[in-house]
Amino acid sequence: MTPDGCTLYVANAASGTVSVVRTATGTVTGTIPVGGGPTALALTPDGRHLYVSNLTSDDVSVVDVHDGTESDRIPVGDQPAGIGVRPDGRRVYVADIGSDTVSAISTRRRAVTESIGVGRGPNGLAVSPDGSRVFVSNFDAGTLSVIDTSTGRVTHTVAVGDGPTGVAVAVAVGVTQGKRA
Repeated sequence: MTPDGCTLYVANAASGTVSVVRTATGTVTGTIPVGGGPTALALTPDGRHLYVSNLTSDDVSVVDVHDGTESDRIPVGDQPAGIGVRPDGRRVYVADIGSDTVSAISTRRRAVTESIGVGRGPNGLAVSPDGSRVFVSNFDAGTLSVIDTSTGRVTHTVAVGDGPTGVAVAVAVGVTQGKRA
């Protein structure tokens, strides 16, 4: 959803498109062609660009939200799925299921700047509110990988339940220096 809450986007895997939906009316106002099998979406904090992971074409589409067009396509690892943007908008991270990696994309250069090895079958992904960590669910490994974004290295691997498919980061309210207020 855009920062103003007026527009949301829907990935349509079967048609290789993204639908643009006006929230006030619930109507589709546009359809944007992207790569093959769009799976997950991430909007930059300023709302100017939408990043779309394309599972079957092994790339990430960059959509110019103002123009409603795909402005670029960035090759990434095999079968990109979960995707997230750092809060400063400088990097996009995408979980590559088939390569067991996370691709880090520079939004300025529109290119992969590093490929980070994680557990088997990474699919879900979330970026911490401060942008310092990326959390990745690894379906085949039954683990969660924690990536330090300053070093591009996995700092922790946590065994979780069988077949994890998603990650969400809760923002703590009323926490001061690691303690609840």
